[in-house]
Amino acid sequence: MAEKVRYSPGAAPRDFREAIEALGAARLAELFGVHKNQIWVMKQRRSIASQYWRIIADEARAKKIPGLSLADLQRMKLERFPNSLKKTQGLRG
Repeated sequence: MAEKVRYSPGAAPRDFREAIEALGAARLAELFGVHKNQIWVMKQRRSIASQYWRIIADEARAKKIPGLSLADLQRMKLERFPNSLKKTQGLRG
């Protein structure tokens, strides 16, 4: 059964899953140089490794998709993994 698409074209993606839907799994696989199954795993995990963020931001800008700047992607990460900020700052908590 196909997964329900949550992204509304023209709107800013709210999370990594919607970012993948907005840009297209096949296109991201091509841009990242990975198999499409790896994009599916990222979508299921609701997380995209930061090494790909620049590629996402550049592709979104080229396609005029709002809400996928590097700052937006960082916000998505912090919303998904709130403790990641503490880890990156070397704080305990």
